[in-house]
Amino acid sequence: MNDRRRSERISVGREIVGRVRATVPARVVDISRHGVQVEIPAALRPSVACDICIQAPDGELRVRARVQRCRARALAPSEGGETLLVYRAGMEFIGLDDETWRQFEKLLGSPRSSREGGEGSSGGGTRRKGPVRIKVDPEFIRKRLE
Repeated sequence: MNDRRRSERISVGREIVGRVRATVPARVVDISRHGVQVEIPAALRPSVACDICIQAPDGELRVRARVQRCRARALAPSEGGETLLVYRAGMEFIGLDDETWRQFEKLLGSPRSSREGGEGSSGGGTRRKGPVRIKVDPEFIRKRLE
């Protein structure tokens, strides 16, 4: 199967966090020149444009992006024994300039390509811990997914 992406995804080798829509905490899963995939605690509506703010050592990187897809990713246990639902959203950058992309590259350091065996390619990697957690009733989710 051919990859339809315009640019290669770069798996994030360390914890990079930010916010979507100013208040929704997010963890960056992977990034490319044209978009970003994030884990978030709430669903986002496709085709809606919003701001993404990513914490960087030199300050905050703020970019505009359009939600392309958002799906419930997993029910995951927390350290406290609660069951949490995590969503994954794929977002396409709107008007990302070269300078902002260079700042992203600097933030990533020496990134690994997800096609070279990074966590994003096989789906078999361990889930990283981060601020993207919400408490849900697992029975409610099971009923909704049936």
